[in-house]
Amino acid sequence: MGVTVALVAVCFVLCCCYSVCQTHNSQQFRNTTFVRYCFLFGFPPPPSVLLLRPFSFLPLCLFPSQFPPPSCFPFRPLIPLKDLVSNTNHVRQEECSKAQRYLRKVDREIHYLTKALRRAELRVWQAELLEFITANHSSASCPSSTPSWQYPYPSHIPLFPDEASSLVNIFLPAGANAVHSILSMDTLPLSFRVAAIGLLIWPESLEQFKGTCGMVAVLCVAAQWAPEKFASLFATIFTRRSFEYRFGWVDLPSDNWLLGRLGGFMASWKEYKTREGDDRVKQVVHFAMARALMELWSLTDNGALYSFAKQFSQQFNSLDLKTGDLALEAIHIRYLLEDIFGAKVFGVPGVQITPGKNDWRGDFERLVREVNGCFQDKHVFPKPFALAGVNGFNEAMRLEVEVDQPYIPREEARFTHWVIITGEILWADGYYLIPVWTYQDRYTLLVHESVVDQYFIVAEYGSF
Repeated sequence: MGVTVALVAVCFVLCCCYSVCQTHNSQQFRNTTFVRYCFLFGFPPPPSVLLLRPFSFLPLCLFPSQFPPPSCFPFRPLIPLKDLVSNTNHVRQEECSKAQRYLRKVDREIHYLTKALRRAELRVWQAELLEFITANHSSASCPSSTPSWQYPYPSHIPLFPDEASSLVNIFLPAGANAVHSILSMDTLPLSFRVAAIGLLIWPESLEQFKGTCGMVAVLCVAAQWAPEKFASLFATIFTRRSFEYRFGWVDLPSDNWLLGRLGGFMASWKEYKTREGDDRVKQVVHFAMARALMELWSLTDNGALYSFAKQFSQQFNSLDLKTGDLALEAIHIRYLLEDIFGAKVFGVPGVQITPGKNDWRGDFERLVREVNGCFQDKHVFPKPFALAGVNGFNEAMRLEVEVDQPYIPREEARFTHWVIITGEILWADGYYLIPVWTYQDRYTLLVHESVVDQYFIVAEYGSF
């Protein structure tokens, strides 16, 4: 019984060997290889194979060491172990690199899709809350004193801490009073009032045009932390002839002075800024509230600096002052926050390396220390904010990939964009992780410590 099993096993092995040999194109090669397998296992080859070409196998039988094994499985040509290991490691490294690049690409796509889904969910949340507020508002009473002023749909969206505080602020007295004030302007179309309240609910939905980044950043933090001042600004633009700033009230030159100037900007818009329906109303309200800041500020005691903003704007090749584009320096950001919204502001200035040239660096160590302290110390900064003037956002940092190359200036200005820093700045493996908001979205910028001072030039931070 045991002998029978052994013979069956041997026959099975020989069949497998012969099948492997059939993969080669040469009949002579297949026969020679099969004969070698037979001798390897201690059995003579089948006579049918030997009878085909008997003399061709004689050298193999007499001198087997002179004929190296064929390259088909399971035999391979002899390779030095060192070269084999080296080649194997090289192949593995290439495969690992390809796999890592692919995984990073997949992670990035997942990250972008997650952000898009999050924004879509927040827009749904905003729309539901707007519908609830407008349906339950009564012009005879302030929502903050109405017992039924409770949002019945608990949010299932995981929020960042500052997002949560902004969305919850709408139910606090200041936010509720601002909503009531805006909804009570019965002379305005409801769509205009709803567009403004939408910004109080979710300030980060504020639309940002090309050359208004500084004003948009100021308005965004004001909508989050100073809702009543925000409502007052809305009323000034659309219903009254005066506005309040740090040192009192200022009258507008005429009834249509402000709307006339804003309308002139919008009349010069190109197609990329034109929309239809409700989006058009939102666009008008968002642009008007942001751009009106500098127009109103020009009437104050510090208004002489308005011309400085125009001079700064002329350093950008891409800006068009006729359409409302206006680039702001750090001093404009500070005075807008202080004069219009009553904030307490501190600054981190940049350093000009080469006098007379566009060669500026930021004091980033100081910026990190003071901005992080602003977000950490809730007693000194109960409603913290931070804005930064940066370089290279659209060219490098917006993709949220590692930035480790020096910044190459494309404009004459010392910095090219304003962003809101939304939280503490972290450090890991030589890179700073900087959370920011701009263009209606959040980004985590990864900038190497050796070049970060070329990208972050100035900062203005403080509290309301």
